[in-house]
Amino acid sequence: MSHLIPDRFGVLAHNGDQQVTVVLRWERRLLEVTMHLAITAYGSEADLFAAFRDAALSVFPPDSQRDPRTVTDPDGSRYIAAFTHPDHTPRTWRQWHRTTGRELAAAGLPVRLNPGHHISLTAPAEALRV
Repeated sequence: MSHLIPDRFGVLAHNGDQQVTVVLRWERRLLEVTMHLAITAYGSEADLFAAFRDAALSVFPPDSQRDPRTVTDPDGSRYIAAFTHPDHTPRTWRQWHRTTGRELAAAGLPVRLNPGHHISLTAPAEALRV
């Protein structure tokens, strides 16, 4: 059973046949590569979560060292928005905090990786604790 919830992912269908081309931008960062592979079912979630724990991520600066800044959806659910590279952060962000996936997993909240980017996914908190 998949724990990943793809937020954004683009595919282009060829006209006149059933073949689908997956649009990927291959990045050199391990977490981004494993995200691409896991979302397209060519890679494993175990590899993705292992890369997540060791990855350096950008988050909005926390109010305190132990309280990462969270985002609240209209339904009241909360998550941590994290980015695999500062270039992927929203243009309105003037500063960010670097942390590891392991530190974010310890917060016990879902983590949305690269929201608004061409490849984005949400990992539930329980999947990150493994």
